[in-house]
Amino acid sequence: MAANEKADVEIHMTSKTLKMNNSLSVDEGIQALAADFVKVMIDQDSQLCTFLFFKRHPKPVQTEQGIMMDGVHEQAFLEVKVPLTTAFGMSIYMNEMMKEIRQSPDRKKISFGPASITNG
Repeated sequence: MAANEKADVEIHMTSKTLKMNNSLSVDEGIQALAADFVKVMIDQDSQLCTFLFFKRHPKPVQTEQGIMMDGVHEQAFLEVKVPLTTAFGMSIYMNEMMKEIRQSPDRKKISFGPASITNG
């Protein structure tokens, strides 16, 4: 085909509706981390919520009476960023679970949720 010749191209398009099936999986090797407390930063510009997880460590000091606690060092060890909709959905879910716990304090159960949060 020469450089000045045009190829005849036919394009046929069809539209099809797709049904999405969402699934959730957890890696078998997932590591659990324990934190003493968490702080949250909400950034409206980026629409992200940052959770900063902390551990507390005692600071020992040698005195005449022996080893005493001089204070506590708080160390941030994990930062997790999620969309604001996810963070707020989680907080609403946790609030609803807390209401259930207060209504039935003797009922023990493990809850995993929220079921679905969409960004949009």
